[in-house]
Amino acid sequence: NALGTRLEECSARTLAYTADAAARLQAPTPELLVLSERVAEVALRRHNAFNPRNLTLMALALATRRVQGPLTTDIEDHSDEIGAVVHFVRGEAMRQMQDFNASCCIGLLEAFRRWGVLDRELTDMALERAWVVSDEMTSRDVVELLDLMSKLGLGRRRPLKRFYQQAVRHVHQFSAKQLASLLHSLAKLRLLSPDNSEIFLKSLVPKLGSLSDADVAHLLFALAMSGME
Repeated sequence: NALGTRLEECSARTLAYTADAAARLQAPTPELLVLSERVAEVALRRHNAFNPRNLTLMALALATRRVQGPLTTDIEDHSDEIGAVVHFVRGEAMRQMQDFNASCCIGLLEAFRRWGVLDRELTDMALERAWVVSDEMTSRDVVELLDLMSKLGLGRRRPLKRFYQQAVRHVHQFSAKQLASLLHSLAKLRLLSPDNSEIFLKSLVPKLGSLSDADVAHLLFALAMSGME
């Protein structure tokens, strides 16, 4: 309660980290939900205050708690009402997309996925930005982006080709878990064949012993989908 009453005095960074902390606690309580809603309420009055990192951190946290804010119909591309928080994050993200790195693009798209909002214009902008900065992607970025695209069913050929090339480029940097996830995502996106599977399997085979049962299931799914015998 004490923190909630002082949020108006907090910086955008503190608001983002407060929302993140409330979302990370394993046992959600009514008090934590109220805190998340209070963060959202204060954030709505902070236009131009959030940098890309803090904006996506807050968006992910609020989306995890299903906090969207009061419904609005102010977005032309949406026939359905969406929350004011979603609207705010969308506007702030589109305004400063040129400053987003790959991690922020991924966080933004994941937040909208958790909110259950499909925004084609924002999705295309985020994927285009990720494509532009793809040379700066870490191995984790590559895995998370392809996993997200597979969950959303985003078959955009131009960015997918680029992100696949980055996966090949980073192949020796991936952990066994990341390789299993990567193969699973590529299979769901229909980008896996017996030939290109070999590229990733050569790196994965020496690490097979570290895979969990879930990782093995993902790997077997990928191999089946690729047509390998």
